[in-house]
Amino acid sequence: MKRFPNYWLIVLLIGFFAAGLSLLPNPLSVAYAHGWSPCCKTATPTSTPTATATATPTATPTRVLEACQVTAVSFDQDSYQPGETINVTVSVVDAANQPLGGANVSAAVTRPTQTELSGQATTSTDLIDRTGDYVAAYSNTDLSGQYTFDFTVTDPTGQRFLTCSASASVQVESEATPTPTETATPTVTVTPTVTVTPTVTVTPTPTPGAGVSPENYTTTLCSFLDTTSIDLAAIPDLVSVDLELSYDVRIIQVIDADQTKQGVQVRLGSPFSTADVVRNEVDTRAGRIYFKATRQAGPISIADSTSLIEIDWRPQRVGSSSLTLARLTLTDANNQTIAVQPQSGTFTVGFVPDCRVSGAVVLQGRTNAGGIAVANSAGMQTQTQASGSFEVDAENVISLKYPGYLSTAIDLRDELHILSADGKTVYLAEIELAAGDINGDDAINILDLAYIAAKFGTTDASADLNGDGQVNLLDLTMAAGNYGLEGPLKPWQ
Repeated sequence: MKRFPNYWLIVLLIGFFAAGLSLLPNPLSVAYAHGWSPCCKTATPTSTPTATATATPTATPTRVLEACQVTAVSFDQDSYQPGETINVTVSVVDAANQPLGGANVSAAVTRPTQTELSGQATTSTDLIDRTGDYVAAYSNTDLSGQYTFDFTVTDPTGQRFLTCSASASVQVESEATPTPTETATPTVTVTPTVTVTPTVTVTPTPTPGAGVSPENYTTTLCSFLDTTSIDLAAIPDLVSVDLELSYDVRIIQVIDADQTKQGVQVRLGSPFSTADVVRNEVDTRAGRIYFKATRQAGPISIADSTSLIEIDWRPQRVGSSSLTLARLTLTDANNQTIAVQPQSGTFTVGFVPDCRVSGAVVLQGRTNAGGIAVANSAGMQTQTQASGSFEVDAENVISLKYPGYLSTAIDLRDELHILSADGKTVYLAEIELAAGDINGDDAINILDLAYIAAKFGTTDASADLNGDGQVNLLDLTMAAGNYGLEGPLKPWQ
């Protein structure tokens, strides 16, 4: 709801407060009544000061650093073929279980060598920071066998956290050699010769095809990474492509394929190389993917289904998004347009109750956000830590409540502001609770402001919204600023 200005209300309350002060007895009159006179002051004997011991200053305790934690290591495939790139993501959190950015994450990769007798070779690589998720692409996979990644997470400042580590392995499979099929020797039977008039069989020309693959993709809210592609088939003499694909940014968002370049890009399929690309751009606000490329090596004919581009997605909310090919233009060696009917698709994100939701809550006007009650719609309850962080099983609705503040409800089936995800947990953006609900009726109205005014100048804890130990103008102003709001509020609106 819209917050209305309530300056007249604040002025009225301050006026009542001032009127109350005027009814108090005059301090000078009280003093005269008790015999005090300004002209005559009784001399007080001077006492001899007693020596005071000097206090020894207390040493400031040294801050104790806690180690970080690697919560997940994810490969983009279960296994690989020789020559394929291994894409790996490492999720790191701090001691409060919050995504940890700004760390140095390196990987020592132990890979097979030509013969088992010669041992193993180790190479190193650094991972790119995505604010708690660190990613790397390892392409030195020419040999089959087990590749072991040993990750080390360090603090470049030396003052935030202690080092942590993790290890994970993945297999590069050897290319299987096809087993020859035994051929039986047929028994020849002599039959009379028959003259047959041959029938001419016309081989149909394959129809060029292009579209989203898979056409209808389904995933879950807690999924870390999902991939669709734009595939081509039966395309003769392809030289150039120009396409535009639209999607719903509220449902899904593109994961950048190349962190070393500015902006967000998609991955290339085999028909085009990086040298051919004229435009590879994702508008993450409007939900548009633009791709344009021209083959420098000359035309290529595509027979079977082949990926033109591949798009890595991260779910943002429960719902369905159209993947619409708004434009797809293919040209051949003669600069003629290749006739093709683009096939669009859909991307559906479903809700999963067995994943976890992690977030942080801020109490308006306070620095300590501990003790906020957090509950899901299945009845599971927990409380926030002093930092405001919490984690709870994902159910349809997550509710938050604290005395003196309006309640807030988060419907996980509606739009989410996801900071990151690791395949098991969805991390929400920061949530703020609005102050001023003194009587707990989930509404901020004249009853709440009247109570604060009545306790003005006292230490009444229920009226002390900001927790500074006294009820003053700060508490009254904060409640007046939220006047008219009713809970449960929806965050981020």
